[in-house]
Amino acid sequence: MIDLNPSRLWLLWVVTLLFLLLEIIGLFHKRLRAYFNAHPKLWNGIDLWLCIWVLFLADQYMAWWWAVALSLGCTIFFDIMMGRKKK
Repeated sequence: MIDLNPSRLWLLWVVTLLFLLLEIIGLFHKRLRAYFNAHPKLWNGIDLWLCIWVLFLADQYMAWWWAVALSLGCTIFFDIMMGRKKK
């Protein structure tokens, strides 16, 4: 675990929440979802960065193997949700 000062920890929280918000909006906003479906490399890049930021953030609060599990679980969940057909 890397000990971060409070200002860097706040930055880590903000960036992680912004990527998470972008993924959630990408799932539910019709035009943005269509854009991400048309550009899958962009979606995969955002998904990768979310995985990395969640890993860094979770590593501050829990053991590294739980952080990896949480990070991969979050990435797999959003990947599956993006692949599902919207009714």
